[in-house]
Amino acid sequence: VTGDPPVTGSMTVAKRQLLSEPLELTLFQGTLVGLAGVFEVSLGYQLTEKGSQLLSAPIVTLTVRPNHPPTAIHLSANTVAELSPANTVIGRFSSVDSDKQDGFVYGLLDDAGYSFQVVGDKLQTTVFSLHSNDGAEREITVRSVDAAGGFIDQQFTIHVTPVVVKPTAIHLTRQTIVENSPAGTVVGRLVTETRKPGT
Repeated sequence: VTGDPPVTGSMTVAKRQLLSEPLELTLFQGTLVGLAGVFEVSLGYQLTEKGSQLLSAPIVTLTVRPNHPPTAIHLSANTVAELSPANTVIGRFSSVDSDKQDGFVYGLLDDAGYSFQVVGDKLQTTVFSLHSNDGAEREITVRSVDAAGGFIDQQFTIHVTPVVVKPTAIHLTRQTIVENSPAGTVVGRLVTETRKPGT
């Protein structure tokens, strides 16, 4: 690896073995974290056991650019109806990052009192019911982490909308009356039954 001072290393692919053609070598597999610079890989080989002349030549040069952390997080939607069932998807997260084909992991630093959860890139409700009377706006803090560990934190406001309650039935508390009752006699009371979604 070029630098000041340069860093070198070696590995043995095969010793005293005939190498067939073509030969495929996996020099690295994974993610380079915290490294940046120019990497030069050289291949050494011996023609005979006696004489032991070692010849080498560079076969590939790798340039590793420094990681750029994400610069912003987007949420596709930020509105949810009150009393929505658990695991209701509110929206999806996406990140802005200058590094191409970077992957991201999302998490909540502030979930507004266990009201929300992140599953993959989706923001969802939890088993705790949301009531607009408890607050129509909820603040959450989201962290996006890229494959190299760079991250950004960002706040979002989630709007909890009230549900319009419609009557589902009308009941009369009493349905009989004595004959010849005077005018104005109360027969019974009307009771309206309502039910919100999720109850």
